[in-house]
Amino acid sequence: MNRLIIIQTAAPTYRADFFSFLEKKMNKKFILYSGKRYFQPSVVSDQKINYYTIKNVYFFKRSLLFQAGGLWKNLFSADIIVLELNPRIISNWIFVVIRKVFKYKTYLWGHAWPQTGEKSWSEKIRNTMRELSSGVIVYSEKQKKELKKKSPKLKVFTALNALYHEKTLIYKNSDNDEVKNIVYSGRLTKQKKVMKLLKAYADAIDLLDKKANLIIIGSGPLKQKALDFINKNKLKKRVFLKGRIYDKNMLEKIYNTALCSISPGYVGLSIIQSFSFGVPMIVSKNENHSPEIDAVIENQNAVYEESSLSETILKFFNNKDYWISRRVHIKRHSRKNYTIEKMAMPFFEILKS
Repeated sequence: MNRLIIIQTAAPTYRADFFSFLEKKMNKKFILYSGKRYFQPSVVSDQKINYYTIKNVYFFKRSLLFQAGGLWKNLFSADIIVLELNPRIISNWIFVVIRKVFKYKTYLWGHAWPQTGEKSWSEKIRNTMRELSSGVIVYSEKQKKELKKKSPKLKVFTALNALYHEKTLIYKNSDNDEVKNIVYSGRLTKQKKVMKLLKAYADAIDLLDKKANLIIIGSGPLKQKALDFINKNKLKKRVFLKGRIYDKNMLEKIYNTALCSISPGYVGLSIIQSFSFGVPMIVSKNENHSPEIDAVIENQNAVYEESSLSETILKFFNNKDYWISRRVHIKRHSRKNYTIEKMAMPFFEILKS
């Protein structure tokens, strides 16, 4: 059997269990190459992940990338290679073109469309890269259907982003009196709009249960600005910045006390994390969300922000009993669809193709 070789810009902590699962299942038939930092320098590789380090060389203020190092010895390999579906990675173009000429199998893994959508000017470039590949692995069934409609002959697989193993997603009853907090999980950046959340919470706090605290998991460039806001508005006893947390048991303890999580900016993997613990989410409406937004089943595992975030929070808490009753169903849905085992299936499938 051919080896599976995956080449990444970075291998962050949230991918650790996934790559470990592939390695365990395939033994020496799985090889991972990765650089140390992503285009966004705050996204870094986890040194605990077993990968061969390659050098990321960025150009034009980190808008283009060339990867150097041991990956190039696999250029003419008959093994299955999976690259990122990102036209900004110059070295990936060399791989897909040359391996196309020599009829070696090269798959692309990533977003089906550019960040600005299917109608973006850069879609033609992205489409060229897709057409040069042996097939693509995308993050949602919706993207798969859209791609198949545009390119019927293209092989398209779906790997729904997941964080945890199926066996760990077992529902445990929470004490309803303890289910009272709000959780934000993600980077503290302008794009994630954590300041919008802090302001909305401050506006709603007098009408919330006195035990309804805001717990912020993550770090980033807006950490000090967030701390200044907390101090200025005397929220130190109600808002808690926990920093980065990756340990599942620690996260579970936090989410067990949460009535909801909130994504004040665009939705990413945090929604999968929240649903994995059975916690519904309040989602911002007019954002360029990541494919994980397809996990939303409105009024069953999430609601969209209405006229204002503070009003949406208050309305959500007024329906506390309903949302507590939904927790077991939310977790069951995650266990069925969003597990590492499910995510790995297309990678095993391309080895057989």
